Amino acid sequence: MGTFFIWKSAESQYLRIRPNEMQNYQFFKNFKMKLYENNSLNLKIQSCSGEEWEFTQVLSGVFKFINQKFVESVKNINPKINLSINNDTTQWVLTVPAIWEDKSKEIIRRAFYQAGFISSKKSPNLLFCFEPEAASIDFFQDQRNQLSQFNNKKLLVFDAGEGTIDITLMKPTIVKNEIKEFEILMIPKGGDFGSIYIDQEFQKFFQSFLNLNDNQFNTLKNECPKGFLKLSNQLKILKIGIQSQEMNENNAYFIEIPWIMVKYLKKKFQIKDFEALIDQFNQRNQNSGLSKIKWDDDEGCLEIYGDRIKSFFQKTIQKLRNDLNNLKQTSEIFKQTEIVFFTGGKIIIKNDNNQKIERCHDVFNPYIFKGDVIRLSEPISTVYLPVSDKQKAVRFKILRTTKKWDPKKKSLYIDNQGVQKMGSVRVPFPESNLALDEKRVEVSFHFATTEFKIFMKYLPDPTITRQLTLSYDQMEN
Repeated sequence: MGTFFIWKSAESQYLRIRPNEMQNYQFFKNFKMKLYENNSLNLKIQSCSGEEWEFTQVLSGVFKFINQKFVESVKNINPKINLSINNDTTQWVLTVPAIWEDKSKEIIRRAFYQAGFISSKKSPNLLFCFEPEAASIDFFQDQRNQLSQFNNKKLLVFDAGEGTIDITLMKPTIVKNEIKEFEILMIPKGGDFGSIYIDQEFQKFFQSFLNLNDNQFNTLKNECPKGFLKLSNQLKILKIGIQSQEMNENNAYFIEIPWIMVKYLKKKFQIKDFEALIDQFNQRNQNSGLSKIKWDDDEGCLEIYGDRIKSFFQKTIQKLRNDLNNLKQTSEIFKQTEIVFFTGGKIIIKNDNNQKIERCHDVFNPYIFKGDVIRLSEPISTVYLPVSDKQKAVRFKILRTTKKWDPKKKSLYIDNQGVQKMGSVRVPFPESNLALDEKRVEVSFHFATTEFKIFMKYLPDPTITRQLTLSYDQMEN
């Protein structure tokens, strides 16, 4: 199939393609959901430009690409490793949504065989693992010293992904801090109402704003895919960053209509007056109970308020509530849930739930604030400890904020807007019998004339040191 790009690099590459080269590329987005929507063994999918492809052909190419990158990564870590993959001896494990039917898994198996990783379609060398179970195992790996508390507990695993939401009830058997088995206590529930369905609600709103019928809107998506991708990426950033208390009529958010889409709308549908579209939309929706939308002609932006953004989430939330209420009414075992795990997505709970339990493996320490007086000869130092006996190193990320921040008034997270990474350093621990609180690492900031240096020292063995030098230019806004 030619050159492959996947994940974020695929989007970046696609947005850089010149118009006269577009016919040489195909861009597929969220195509895995086709396995849930239509699990015919001869499934076909459409690229963003509307061209039809065999699903297994696309997926087998993805598998080949991921394997190639995996081999390259291993060799970059240690060039001496000879990583050979044998179809008869290599055991593959692929994670899939728990609610997928057998036909969907059969299509995956065919694509994997087509990619050349197993010797037959029925090969036992390919196993499937449900995503909620894989997430639970990964969680338990980080809790090895506390696993006994989960033994024989009924765990509700809530896996909220981009496409599907899986709800699974399981009971782990743990012996000597090792997971021996998972007992599945009920048939997995859920459905196709993950975060991409928030995107679909936004698309319905955008279609209504443009006053296009279904055929016209599909034409827009197929013939202006780059513009539509840019628009979708803005929504992705917005839905990740917005917090529940901001979803009201007092908070405005701006979504820029990409210039390439503006030009297309003018040429294809003779849409030139966006302010007129705004007035028409507000008139049609005056009884919706939601804030009016506005148009910023200077910036080419839609101005949308938080209550309307909240409405994009309602269909997904309501489907989830209905499923949970149905389980409460029909499943006795569901009522016996003792622990709930949330997994999937970028951020599950941030800081708007006052009943949450704080669990944080990282510490965000501010070293210096704008306006602080610094003595050039005196370092600013802090000592850190690892969080686990199994830990073999500590990684320090050096960050800065581009906006004023008062730590007494508001918590700050490293994924907040205005927080930028400047560098990172890894300090290894040697094998030792030291207690956890003895494995101490001192971090010192030394400020000089045109640059400042950060020194890390492993206190039990002062020969283990690391250093990072940064210029003041990197700190300027």
